[in-house]
Amino acid sequence: MKQPFVALLWVVFALAAGPAAAAPVTEVHYTMGTYFSIRVDGVADTPARAAMRRCFTEARRLEAVFSRFDRDSELSRLNADGTSARVTVSETMADLLQRALLLRDDTGGAFDVTIGALTALWRRSATWPAAATLRRDGSGDRVRLQGRDLVRLRPGVRLDFDGIAKGYAVDRCVTLLRAAGITRALLSLGESSQYALGAPPGETGWPIVVRGTAAGTAIGTLRLRDQALSASAVLGHSRELAGHRIGHIVDPESGRPLRDDALAVVVADNATAAEAYSKAVLIWAGREPDHPIAHLRRSPLPSLAAALYVDGGRTSGWHAAAIHFHAYPSPRTITATEEPLS
Repeated sequence: MKQPFVALLWVVFALAAGPAAAAPVTEVHYTMGTYFSIRVDGVADTPARAAMRRCFTEARRLEAVFSRFDRDSELSRLNADGTSARVTVSETMADLLQRALLLRDDTGGAFDVTIGALTALWRRSATWPAAATLRRDGSGDRVRLQGRDLVRLRPGVRLDFDGIAKGYAVDRCVTLLRAAGITRALLSLGESSQYALGAPPGETGWPIVVRGTAAGTAIGTLRLRDQALSASAVLGHSRELAGHRIGHIVDPESGRPLRDDALAVVVADNATAAEAYSKAVLIWAGREPDHPIAHLRRSPLPSLAAALYVDGGRTSGWHAAAIHFHAYPSPRTITATEEPLS
């Protein structure tokens, strides 16, 4: 059975530079369950690597806060203590949760980190959950944040940051790079969350190849400058349940996972928002297949753009005129030299 893999692939081109220019420096580390690659241009090797190492250290710190795989992470401990109506969280947890709750409101509830009980149910259930089980959770406010105090409005509420933590880590790393005086860099965390800082010498932006829903294919290229990009696929992480292939993204309104193969690509001014909206676009598409991108017109965020693809074919174009996207006539095979770890 096809195992769709969706991500964004950043392509390293051999870019001409003056004889005195510092050679590009690239490092790839494994963190947050995937590969985190950073390329820095225009900075000498030693300070470039020092800045990148600070990024990798920060990403690992965030993993210890938001990982659902680590029993000792703050998230795991918070979810395990689901009976407490009020609990004080770390500044980092409070910061991302506050942003997530704002993004929930901005997306009309399509993106919601407070449905962790539902996402856990669909990941672990051996049988198709009863409709009554899903209705009991429902949609709407489940938590509030008062300073650093998390207030559960419903008992047993669990959080799930899988759809946003990588984008948050990318944004934190961009801040660290800028603080180090770096103005040209490309960051890719798991290929699905990226940020293009500045642009390579002589270029208008960083060249990005956009993967399709079918493994090993690309559907087009983008050029980004001081922008973040996120790609999410319904069946990027999927499983078989009761004879049905289900995705890892759950609609907070219905309580059910998405099942139709689709890919959402979102460009924003920060990776946290891009991650949230890439999931929201897929959920909107599941609810209203003919008008999923129309919801973006109601977003308060500037420089937000998105496209939706189904089975490799574009069904909704970019909601933004300034996006430099070149679509291939049909999906093409990604070459070995274009793979990020080749």
